[in-house]
Amino acid sequence: MDLSIITVCRNAAATLPRCLASTAPLLRSSELQVEHLIIDGASTDATPELLAQALREQRISRYISEPDSGIYHAMNKGLALASGTISVFINADDEIGTDAVAACCRPILEGSCDYTVSTARVIATDGSERTPWKPDFERIWIGVPYCHQTLYCRTELLRQLGGFDESLRIAADTDLIGRLYKGSYPHTIVDAISAVFYQGGASAGDAMYSEQLSEVLRHTDDILIRAAERPGYTDAALRMLLFHISRYFRHARPAQRDRLVIRAMKLHRSLAALLPAPRRRKLRLRYSRKARLYRLLALLPGSKSADRLLRAGVYATLADCC
Repeated sequence: MDLSIITVCRNAAATLPRCLASTAPLLRSSELQVEHLIIDGASTDATPELLAQALREQRISRYISEPDSGIYHAMNKGLALASGTISVFINADDEIGTDAVAACCRPILEGSCDYTVSTARVIATDGSERTPWKPDFERIWIGVPYCHQTLYCRTELLRQLGGFDESLRIAADTDLIGRLYKGSYPHTIVDAISAVFYQGGASAGDAMYSEQLSEVLRHTDDILIRAAERPGYTDAALRMLLFHISRYFRHARPAQRDRLVIRAMKLHRSLAALLPAPRRRKLRLRYSRKARLYRLLALLPGSKSADRLLRAGVYATLADCC
């Protein structure tokens, strides 16, 4: 078996048909031997019936429907069942780029690399198309360098790495991407659209903000080493850290907030110290102006006063870190 497509789902009867419509032609392909495994978390809607019919019609290879302890537990179950040399994870509400699959698999099957990554089309929740998500390893440690649905990886390597970290709720794919990169496993960027990613889903809730900031802070040493080597990375790291801190401040409970903010501000201070003195002064001035602006906006009538004061506090603290 060349490729295992693994899809995890629960109560996905509304979106799973478009996923299956995109993958079914691959099961009939003569170019690659492909299986599609569905790991269903004991759905209570029409998903089990849909899967049973799809199996009868040979539009999927196998499915199981049983309780699990979360999305990454389900993904690891799929990885354990996979018989393909390569595995790729396609969500129940996403689509595979059928025409790009062979190009993504070929370098791995030929032995020239351990994994490939490619581009994803991105569809917003309102149905509009966003800028394609192209691989960008310059974002490593401070963002997600590629869409995990475009990751084609040797199955055995994924197993050697221990699969997905089930202690994480929404950032285990980012964690896996980081472990692949840090292991220096050979990879290839394929210039093709291999997935259609629909925004929303499990990673869209408030739980993501603290976990994503925590994931960034886990790689503080890696971020500082890379920033010291590449000045352009320092600017990108500061912008991304501001993005994560701001979202975290606005969504985390005060008791949670204190645990991560000190570490985040320490990283920000270390990154800012790598900038030339004039740039640091300019950054401090910009933050101070933002803090004053949000304090003034908080005086205006409306329900956003608390949010604006939070933003003012974020920028005032960041100004002190420059």
